[in-house]
This record gives sequence, C-alpha cells and structure tokens, in this order.
Amino acid sequence: MDTTVAQPIAPEDIAPGQFVTPLTKTLVRFPNLYSDDVYVNKTEPFPITYVPRVRAPVRVVEVCLPFVLIETPKGKVRMIDLRRLRLARVSDRFGQAMFNRAQAAPAPKAKAEEAEEDSVSKWFE
Repeated sequence: MDTTVAQPIAPEDIAPGQFVTPLTKTLVRFPNLYSDDVYVNKTEPFPITYVPRVRAPVRVVEVCLPFVLIETPKGKVRMIDLRRLRLARVSDRFGQAMFNRAQAAPAPKAKAEEAEEDSVSKWFE
C-alpha cells in the first residue's frame, strides 16, 4: 500500500487542478478586545496562528495570487485569501477519492445540507 504525505505548498506553486487543504490559519487580533493579563502589555495588533478544522481537501480552480478560487467536494466555489492561510497539497489520488465519496453520498435533508455547506465555508474564513 502506497503512503502519501500532504506537503506544504508555496503560494507560487499552486496550480489549477491540484487538491489542497489548509494547514494553518492566521488571524490578527487587537489587544483592547481582551482582558486577559497576557494581552495587557500589547499595544499593537498581533497574529494568532491555529490549525483549522478540516473535513476534506478542495480542488483549485484558478489562481490570481494572493487569491485562489477553490471548489469543495459538494460543488461550492469560493475564493480564499492566502495571506491568511497556509495550504498543503494532497495527492491527486487522495483528493479524487474524497471528491468521489462526497459526490456519491446520499443527499442529506435540506437543513442538514445547509448546515454542512456553512461548515465547509468556515474552513477557509
């Protein structure tokens, strides 16, 4: 059995047709929004990097750095901003398998489908 590893990918190496998934997301926070002692001495906005919750890779449709147009397994098309995300490329075989499974899955009820699409949108926000 072949084992593949998701590889971090530089923005300039992203191309249409690739399957990618977010590795990390960076948010900028302002110190006056926090009351914790950790943030009291900060006077400038500061970045917070975290690992987002991910359910499936997405397919790259088009690239215009720093923006990437992506398609989710459910067919939703979105634009993501690479200034906030660090992406990893997954193998074509793995990405295609995820897309095939998502497309073959029975359609959930309208409310459940709507909730799932909302959660998909949050992967890249």
